Amino acid sequence: MANKLIISQIFLPNAKQAQNFVSIYEESIRPDSPASLFLLIEIRGERHRPATEKREEYEKIASRLARTLKQTFLADSKISELTFEQALSNLNSELSHLAKTGVIGWYKRLNALVAAQVKSSLFVTVTGNCTAYLLRGREFTLISEPPATSGVPHPMKTFTNFATGTLAENDHIIFSTASLYNYLSLERLRTMLKEQTLEQASKSIISMLRTDAQPTDAFASFICRLSQHLTMPDTELHPLFTPSSHTIIDDAENFKKTSTSRSLAAGQAFAATIWRGIVSTLSALFAILSQYILPSRVRNEKHMSRRISRKTLLSAIAVVVVIFIASLAYSNLRNARIQTQTDMKRALESASQNITDAEASLIYDDQKHATESYLKAKEALDKLQKGSYFQSEAHDLALRLDALSNKLNKTTTVDSIEILGTFLGTPDRLIKTASGFVGLNSYTDAIEIFDASSRTFQDSALSPTSHEDFSSGAQIAGATVGFISRGGRLYALDTSSGTMRATTPTSTGELSVQALLFFGNRAYAIDQSSGQILRYDLAQSGYGAPANWLKTAQDFKNVTAMAIDGNIWVLTQDGVKKYTRGEEQSFAIAQLPSPLRDPTAIWTDQASPKIYIADPSNSRIVVLNKEGGLAAQYSSSKFSDLKDFWIDEAAKTVYVIIGNQLGRFTF
Repeated sequence: MANKLIISQIFLPNAKQAQNFVSIYEESIRPDSPASLFLLIEIRGERHRPATEKREEYEKIASRLARTLKQTFLADSKISELTFEQALSNLNSELSHLAKTGVIGWYKRLNALVAAQVKSSLFVTVTGNCTAYLLRGREFTLISEPPATSGVPHPMKTFTNFATGTLAENDHIIFSTASLYNYLSLERLRTMLKEQTLEQASKSIISMLRTDAQPTDAFASFICRLSQHLTMPDTELHPLFTPSSHTIIDDAENFKKTSTSRSLAAGQAFAATIWRGIVSTLSALFAILSQYILPSRVRNEKHMSRRISRKTLLSAIAVVVVIFIASLAYSNLRNARIQTQTDMKRALESASQNITDAEASLIYDDQKHATESYLKAKEALDKLQKGSYFQSEAHDLALRLDALSNKLNKTTTVDSIEILGTFLGTPDRLIKTASGFVGLNSYTDAIEIFDASSRTFQDSALSPTSHEDFSSGAQIAGATVGFISRGGRLYALDTSSGTMRATTPTSTGELSVQALLFFGNRAYAIDQSSGQILRYDLAQSGYGAPANWLKTAQDFKNVTAMAIDGNIWVLTQDGVKKYTRGEEQSFAIAQLPSPLRDPTAIWTDQASPKIYIADPSNSRIVVLNKEGGLAAQYSSSKFSDLKDFWIDEAAKTVYVIIGNQLGRFTF
């Protein structure tokens, strides 16, 4: 006679007063392959905010997890250790989906146990403070080990390692939350189980807990014994029953396989039919050969008179060979299609799993893991979309991936940009002044002044031949704007009067200056030819000759702009470099699903915790924190023609040059 697991439940939820929410589920399923499933859940609350206040929400979570556990065991044709492993994966996915939809009250508060008994094998896993003990003879053994608690728990990895082993007759297994052992020692529990029947011991424990426990305590436990002899009905072993809402009604015969599984099964059946046809064809060919071309000594003379002509025989053989080759080719083609379909199914599962994982990671601000999962999902989806299978599912996943991309990129679409006016030319540098802005075209040297109060543009009336070739400009103070020639000479423009004067000695002609900024009483510029950042100190009549600020020359051939906040941030076509006191510092931009591509402008200052980068090739403005993490993105189709910008963080306003227009938007 097969051993049977006798199960007793101890379930005292104390729903009105308990600090913690508890729930249990137990069910025996699969007459063809019997299995007993266990799920024990505790969600911790606080003294002033008990978890039982969200009982309805947590009951739904418990029900969904129980359903997921049962459906996994119903769906597998042969229950094994792999079934339990798949069940844990499905439970993790379910919890991740709950987190993605905003149901996160259980996060960092969940204690849970999942177990399955199949014949004499037991599989068990825990998270949090739940435990599983085996009592064999007089010795207790802890058969569950909680997962490592280092780092932040991840919803996709709530259940990780599990234990498995073989049960013997009269073994006792105790699944329980930690609260039971506050009132009952293992020694006393061993004595009760040895001196009393399971029913008597369970009732004694419940009576003791009702007498000694605090009203704020909640208890959830299973006590089981493996035996060949069932001495009492199951109902007598359940002193307190699981709530009816935990009953799962999906029967094995009603649990349908997916269309993919049916397709693969049909393909395998078809391949078997082809093989049987090939065998039959070969048999027929052998029969013909036996009938007509075997040696004459094995045939009767009266059969010889019925021999068909050689031409007819060869024709029959040729037809059979053609049929055989065609059948073999079609079988190979069909097998290849089945293999392709299997590969596409794996790609579908990979894309779906990684999207879910990324969505869950974003709930807990795990940007790195979310990005990694996003890239894996995108790779799998690209593979799926190149095929012809599962296109409906691929379309749905593509929509989820697009939404995930926006969340992952922290993207805000800029729907409305207020146009303040149109420049006469097409400036590519925007410089703030006390009364508005100055636009500089670094290719034609054209300078235009915008007055914010009147929203008018004024040409500075400076002829390109009256000064050197300007490469960049920046505000010095108030209405005064500084410009620098490619040869490294500084100029100052008084925007109120329209007059300009040189503030440094004559250019050397050996420099190739790309960017300019003023900070304190100094000016800083990047010289691409020498790979240096030049520093201009304030002198009596302007600024002195430039000096090298960097201790070691750098490769600045692909530099496009710079910003300064005490550190100097250099924007290149590849990213951002940080320099402090003349030395490069460690700085890296977090991995972005869409990397920077030929960015054109960068902005920050001492008061800002952010770095703003213009990335017109991707039609966006990227916002980083000063550790390199992605803080936000502002996206607009108009940003494909974004030249430069200036940020007013106090007013949460971005001023932009788009084409030849000056505009602004708020964030």
